[in-house]
Amino acid sequence: MDTREKHKVKDKLYSYNPAGYCGVFVSRKVMKKLAGMTTKFEQEVREVLKANIDDLYCYEWNLAYPNKIQTAVYFATKGDLNHRIDLFRARQPEVHSEVYLAAAFGEDAKAIIKQIEEEGRLKDKVNDK
Repeated sequence: MDTREKHKVKDKLYSYNPAGYCGVFVSRKVMKKLAGMTTKFEQEVREVLKANIDDLYCYEWNLAYPNKIQTAVYFATKGDLNHRIDLFRARQPEVHSEVYLAAAFGEDAKAIIKQIEEEGRLKDKVNDK
């Protein structure tokens, strides 16, 4: 059995990353539980925002380049807040069918990456013919 197959997780996993920085992989069983919570969370957030609409501003930004350094500049406006509130969605999880149980920078991971790269080169050669 090659390194890639030896370390491949058998089930599909979902990347759950609600904050954008601290994601985890979860099983289908856990994802089903989180999905219900996420829907409830979205509804509650929209209710709180609509109940406090006078205290909200639209979040906008643009780029400026003082001294040739890219800098974000933020703006608060009283645009169409109801529309923005209606569009609010929590970050949705992605399903992953190929996940490997190995440290990302360890020797096994390097072997898996090398195998994937070699397979890609082989596919490219076949496609070139």
